[in-house]
Amino acid sequence: MEYKQECCRCGFCCVVEVCPLGIKLGVPATDHPCRLLAYEGGEAVCVAVDVCPTLAPIFGIGVGCCIDATAIKSGRAFDFAELPASTKRWAALQSLAKLIPVSRQTPAAGS
Repeated sequence: MEYKQECCRCGFCCVVEVCPLGIKLGVPATDHPCRLLAYEGGEAVCVAVDVCPTLAPIFGIGVGCCIDATAIKSGRAFDFAELPASTKRWAALQSLAKLIPVSRQTPAAGS
């Protein structure tokens, strides 16, 4: 597979869909965001890949950004894969906050 951009570990792909690895590991395809998605140090990580890093290149995880999505701001369309990394991270976290049930959110430290 060819990737338009390098992966910036924003996690947007895992927020909007479950990859073949997740499905193989039993995550329902309709489970958005993927339950294997975690954030460490501001970067998205796949829990399965953390346990078995050799899976990453097989499934393209962390390899590149090929998401076919359009971002729209002020009536102007942008190719999501070509957005700056900081914008993709912001979009992923905003989408995650809207999708994740309160019961699955991790409480802030000291709460």
